[in-house]
Amino acid sequence: MTKNMNSTSIPTSSKRTRQTTISSSEAGSEFAGSPPEQIRLVFDGYCGFCARMIRWIRRIDRHDRITALAGQANGTFEVTGVTADESREAVWAVTPDGRRTAGAAAIALALTTALGSRIPLIPFRLPAIARRLDRIYTWVADNRRRFRGDQPWCEAKGDGICEPDR
Repeated sequence: MTKNMNSTSIPTSSKRTRQTTISSSEAGSEFAGSPPEQIRLVFDGYCGFCARMIRWIRRIDRHDRITALAGQANGTFEVTGVTADESREAVWAVTPDGRRTAGAAAIALALTTALGSRIPLIPFRLPAIARRLDRIYTWVADNRRRFRGDQPWCEAKGDGICEPDR
């Protein structure tokens, strides 16, 4: 089945609940139970590397558990509570109950959800490893323009879908 990351509509079936931000060092224990049934993954819509990584995650998501949203797309903040500025800094994973996490832990939570396995979150149970993964994520995020990517999502969609890039 082909998944369409380029959909312009934002699912609004569940109302946004009170947001709780989970740090990377808390992610291993916070999400230790069953993986979330679904998450919204909010990314930088003007980043080609980010679009490529979202496409890869969606490819392994065989049960449509991940909804990918560009942080700059109209309506994303209303359904996720993640601002465009926050999405420029890091990828965010938002669960239906309002828990959210950023960076390396968000990627691990996306993999956990897509695969239906808690294994990607295991390293986050150890604070020293969680901090190291955060540092690696920060380096990649800071250098993402150097990596090969796809056409940025917001550029592919055209005018009016996303707020202008700064």
